Formats: sequence, structure tokens, C-alpha cells
Amino acid sequence: MEPKREPANGFNPYIIQVKKPWFERNGFPDWLVAFAWIFIAFLIFQLVGGLFAFAGILLTEGVDSFTMESLGENMALLIIGNSAGQIVGLLLATLLVARLSFSKSKYREAMRFKMPQNASLTFLVATLLILVIQPLILFMGWMNQLIPMPEFIMEMEQAQVQMLESLLVGSFALWFLVANIGVVPAICEEVMFRSYLHRLFENAYGIIAAIFITGLIFGLFHLRLTQLIPLTFIGMVLGWITVKSGSVYPAMLMHFFHNSGTVAFVHSNPDMLEMAESAMMPPLWLVASSLILTVYLIYLYSKRSEISLTKTE
Repeated sequence: MEPKREPANGFNPYIIQVKKPWFERNGFPDWLVAFAWIFIAFLIFQLVGGLFAFAGILLTEGVDSFTMESLGENMALLIIGNSAGQIVGLLLATLLVARLSFSKSKYREAMRFKMPQNASLTFLVATLLILVIQPLILFMGWMNQLIPMPEFIMEMEQAQVQMLESLLVGSFALWFLVANIGVVPAICEEVMFRSYLHRLFENAYGIIAAIFITGLIFGLFHLRLTQLIPLTFIGMVLGWITVKSGSVYPAMLMHFFHNSGTVAFVHSNPDMLEMAESAMMPPLWLVASSLILTVYLIYLYSKRSEISLTKTE
């Protein structure tokens, strides 16, 4: 049989032509798309959340009786508006934009929408890890508050603390708090940060750099400079488990347990808020134990995982 000849123009009809993603075809580098999307998603999140809460207050109180104080007096609508902003800006909009960054055939793989390797072990390690790092988080929060901050930053922090206090120790049902503070951020923030932004920075700078960069942006995104160090640390741990497992689902689980556990604990123990505001350093033996257990779990899971931190999947 005569062998097939290559066409003179170099086109081989037997090779499937894969269409490049829109951003790549138009010359947009991954790092630029990532930084641009951080600002755009934040604006959508704030705009949708604010409009949702504002519209809800107008409907319940009427235009004539609306005042600026009404915003602070309708915590339920504010928290629901915040959730709506996250769902639209951080989740749905990110899922749509990601279609422009990754080809259809690579979309789920790029976003790490798949079950992790050794799923049972991975979810067990993720659960234990988010528990054992809590004293480290408290210690980093104490260290962060030792850093001098401008007065307007401290005033902003105090306003946020008061809002959280009225929310967590108020009359809201626990399921309502868990749904809006636990479930929604665990899904929406992880899709944006660990699924999308992490992959873009990974493509641009490598896996290790992506863990640090995405973790720092995750901390800054919460607009709490007095908690930047612990928030960045949490973001880096979530980035690590995402890479080592090859899946975003363990990070979602850890994010949910961290937020929901904090909400449930403070909701049932309101006095803990006063202790947290006093910025007391946790016992050193507890911090040391937390560090040892954290390193051990990371080492243990790293030996079981076949995914390297030095190269992309």
C-alpha cells in the first residue's frame, strides 16, 4: 500500500486542529488576565452585593423611610447581598471568563474540577490540616496586630469587627450564618482563587510562585490588613492542597470547615469575641504543637501524592 503523502501546504487532515483559547489567540498573557480579573471581579462583587442589599432595604422599608442608618440595621439583607455578590462576581463571572482562558477540552482539567487522587486520604488530611493549623493562625493574627497601622485602617478594622460581632452573636439562626459565611465563600472564593487565578499564575510563574502570589492576593482581597498574615497563610495552605491533590474540592472542604467552625464556635461562645479582640498570644506549647503536626501532615501527604510542586500537571 502506498504511504500517505503530506500535502504541499503543510496541513495534515489527519491531525485534529485544536482552537486556542480567546485570550491566547489575542495575545493576552496569563499574568495580565489574572491581575485584571482580580479588580474586575472585586468590582462586580461589590456592585452586585451593594445593589442587592440596597434594593432589599428599599422594598422592605420604602423609599421615604430609607436612611443611611438603614444599611447597618438590616444585617440580614447585607449578608444576603454579600452572598449574592460572591455568587455573581466570584463564581459565575469567573466560570464564564475562564472559558476564554482555557480550551473546551482542557477546561475541567485546568480548573481542577475533578476528584483528587486517593480521595479518602486526601479529604482526611484536608480535614485534619485545617484543624491543626488553627493555633498557628491565631499566633499569626497576634503577630499581625503588633504591626503599627494607620488610624484609618484601625477604624475600618473596628467597624468590621463590630459588624461581625452583631452578626455572629445576634438572633440569626446558625444555619443562616453557616450558609452565607461557610458554604458560599467556600465555593465562590475557591473557584476564583484556587481554580482560576492560581492556574493563571501557575502558567505564568510556576507552581510555587503561584501558591505565594495567590495566597497574598487572597489575604488582600478581604480588606483586613490587621489579619493579612494569617489570611495569606490560609490561602497558601489551600493553594498547596489544591496542587498536591490535583483538585479544588479539598480546598473547598477546608475553607468550609474553617469558616463554619469559627461561626459555630463564636455563635455558641460569644465571650470568645472579646478574647479575640484582646489580641492575646496563644500558648507557645500549643503553637509549637500546631507547627509540628502541620509539617508532619504536609510531609505525610507529600509522600503519598504523585504531583510535583516543580512542574505543572
